[in-house]
Amino acid sequence: MNKLFLFTIFLVGCTTDSERIDALKSYGFTDIQLTGYEFFGCSKEETGTSFIAKNSNERKVSGIVCCGNFGSGKGCTVRF
Repeated sequence: MNKLFLFTIFLVGCTTDSERIDALKSYGFTDIQLTGYEFFGCSKEETGTSFIAKNSNERKVSGIVCCGNFGSGKGCTVRF
């Protein structure tokens, strides 16, 4: 049971939804909706969350925001 708990913490990492939203805002996105965890699309040192948002041209876009896991020292990047 304890091993499963520790694995879950490592898998999810320490990045909060607000950090992911802040990263997306820094790229100029508005009307941001996080739509769920993504198992694929990011490197093994990152966790991914899919999103839907509007870009600077007010067009709806979707993608994945990838953020570094606990202790990796990585920030967040956006992938389409």
